[in-house]
Amino acid sequence: MIAAKVLVGIDVSRDWLDGFLLPSGQRFRLPNLQEGHAHLIGILQNEPSALGVGFVATGGQEWALWKALVGAGVNAVQLPPAQIKAFARSHGIRAKTDRIDAKLIASFMVFRPEAGRAFDRKATGSQDVDNAARATRWDAKAVGVTDKRKDETSNSSPCRQHG
Repeated sequence: MIAAKVLVGIDVSRDWLDGFLLPSGQRFRLPNLQEGHAHLIGILQNEPSALGVGFVATGGQEWALWKALVGAGVNAVQLPPAQIKAFARSHGIRAKTDRIDAKLIASFMVFRPEAGRAFDRKATGSQDVDNAARATRWDAKAVGVTDKRKDETSNSSPCRQHG
């Protein structure tokens, strides 16, 4: 008998991990802290071996989780936010909550199982998870990305000063 494939979508925020498991429909909400990561790994270890975990890149909030999952031997991928957003639009989903996003991520993984970026220690040339994490991150300045918030605040404000 072949174990059913279980896909886990996780919406990562600064404070919380909101997750959705397919096909069971189980939801979870855990703190985005070391204790929450350990609890999540415990949940995942109770699932069949054919397990896939996906989450959206969230400006670095996902790195500690990714490191914990990889350290526990869990197959986890970072998914492009634009693809998840397009997937939601294609299904007519306009609402945006952490619970909805977690389910969308899991559903997207069914639709595009090859999508995402894996945390590959071999490709980074490091068996140490910390060094692999640093090597896996892309350098925003190297590819010409600037912090738009800084650019916007440096320009003169469109608001009038009342004096």
